[in-house]
Amino acid sequence: MPAPKGFLEDVPNIFQDAQRSLATHRKNATALRKIIQKHCKNEETELSFINEFFRNLNKILVVKKGQIAADRSLKFVVEFIKFSNEKEMDVDVIDIDDVEEENGFTTRFIESLFNHLLKGISSKNKVVRYRVCQLIALSLDTLTEMDDEMYQNLINNLRLRVIEKDANIRVNAAIALSRLLVNDDSNDDDMDEDSNEESVLTILINMIQFD
Repeated sequence: MPAPKGFLEDVPNIFQDAQRSLATHRKNATALRKIIQKHCKNEETELSFINEFFRNLNKILVVKKGQIAADRSLKFVVEFIKFSNEKEMDVDVIDIDDVEEENGFTTRFIESLFNHLLKGISSKNKVVRYRVCQLIALSLDTLTEMDDEMYQNLINNLRLRVIEKDANIRVNAAIALSRLLVNDDSNDDDMDEDSNEESVLTILINMIQFD
């Protein structure tokens, strides 16, 4: 059955409510998840949801530092990622076919989100660069896994942000890199010994020395 017209009309209201209080975040994450469960059954509806999510997120990424509503909104995005990952793990209460379908969506959504953020990490607007680095830093603790290509893309882009003039961007980029360091350590055995790419630790040490 195709999704009804206007099935995404509640998404802006959910984002608006989430910016008012951290206490509403789990409730609103649940509401978003229900939209996915009920309507996102094919590529078209998945893409519609993701695009609408990004449309609302983009409004937050241009808000300057110090605006508590924007900070809450980014924390809501993190809560939604965390909640979605938790639902992936909860295989005992959902039919296995539904689990596979929802898990696939969660993985695709997170991949799309990070690809979207990487588009903004080199924006000419320093506010966008700041907010992108902030959201990446906040999100990394919620991820259960990350593919090698995305991991390296994040490192390559964040290493450019830790040498920015703006201290807020540098700090959040450094936090994100430090959280990637855990993955870097766990993947050492799989890395090519001849690789000339700097490790996350090396990047952070250089930042401390020359900042």
